[in-house]
Amino acid sequence: MYALFQEDKPAPSYTPADMEADYVGMTSYYWTLVLGQVGAALATTTTRQSVFQFGMPNVGLNLCIALEILFAFLVITWTPLQGLFKTRHLPVHLLLAGAFGFILIFGVEELRKLALRRLWPGLRIRG
Repeated sequence: MYALFQEDKPAPSYTPADMEADYVGMTSYYWTLVLGQVGAALATTTTRQSVFQFGMPNVGLNLCIALEILFAFLVITWTPLQGLFKTRHLPVHLLLAGAFGFILIFGVEELRKLALRRLWPGLRIRG
């Protein structure tokens, strides 16, 4: 995919292998976007309290997150949806690379909340 970018090759001149690389790149981007969105949803459930302390009591949010991940996984693994959305099955290393977006967003937000609790224990955030 990066080679196609470097070559500045127009899409109409893609070979079948180029098209596959493009589809894998788009699928990887989609997977990363979904997991980043899930990370943001979990990270913003509280302003100061860790998700590990607070838990996940919002059943509706939990259901939506589970369905979003399931749908995204089906889009990248199930052949009928792959054809519809022009996605491809991702190898494990790309699935894990996409999970990095979730880990980064969730981890940074948990560290921010920890800093707030430690540095300003009495601070109340309105809203």
